[in-house]
Amino acid sequence: MLFTFYDKLKYFERKMFSSMMQRVIDVAGFVVIFYSKWSRNKSHFASWHGLIGVITVVYMALQCIGGVNLLYPQTALRLFRLVSLKQLHATSALLLFSLAVASLVTGMLSKWFVASVTGTSWYMCAVCPMLVLTMLASQVNSAYFFT
Repeated sequence: MLFTFYDKLKYFERKMFSSMMQRVIDVAGFVVIFYSKWSRNKSHFASWHGLIGVITVVYMALQCIGGVNLLYPQTALRLFRLVSLKQLHATSALLLFSLAVASLVTGMLSKWFVASVTGTSWYMCAVCPMLVLTMLASQVNSAYFFT
């Protein structure tokens, strides 16, 4: 066995801590952006970037709530098997990452970013997150669906 129970427990604790800190930072960033728009009387969620961003933040909260079902699977096991729960969680996380990449790429279409980053650099900034998404999708498929 590659991992002992203790190692899996430490991994899980680290994952939970980093996930919770990430959620705090995400919500703080969302609040700062919302306050900035509100204080300057600009419209909220008017662009594709803003709309996809708010969908991503809401979906992120739903993903966290869904992850609790893997932490305490007793109630969810009435409806799903544990393997199905893990597949749903992994697929949902992949969809969340896809939304985050879409938000990032639509942010790269802003006037400021297009003026600041030009040529090959812009394409590299747009392609790199998509390559990471492709690799992540491949890993999720091979780990949970094609074993």
